[in-house]
Amino acid sequence: MRSLKRFFRKKKPQTSATPADKPNWGDIVATLYDKGLDAFNCEVVRVIYSEDRSIRYVILKDEAGRYTYEIEAIYQWYDDEWGYHCADDGVLPAQWEPFHGRIGNSFFDNEPDLLRELTAEPEYIRYFYPPAEK
Repeated sequence: MRSLKRFFRKKKPQTSATPADKPNWGDIVATLYDKGLDAFNCEVVRVIYSEDRSIRYVILKDEAGRYTYEIEAIYQWYDDEWGYHCADDGVLPAQWEPFHGRIGNSFFDNEPDLLRELTAEPEYIRYFYPPAEK
């Protein structure tokens, strides 16, 4: 009987965040700086950020001593997602995710070889080089 009462009782109304509560992009980027690096299952050797700090390369070293890297970008949630997820304190309206869903890269024996490959990527050239002087 107790379980039936629990099943039919009125639920507390859930509070939800509104788009007006959403922090601005600059605050989001500043808050997410260096966040989420503990999610990798390898040692984080270095993190290279784009000029606006919304895209990053994370250089990793596995237990065998091989190097690899991942490119991530901050993806902001839509207003309806923000209202649902961010009602809890401390939850941000954005998160680091693989850049355009790109996961997995080659392995390298040393960091200089990795950096040579990384800096030749179109994403690096587009987002990480200083802007061209006009």
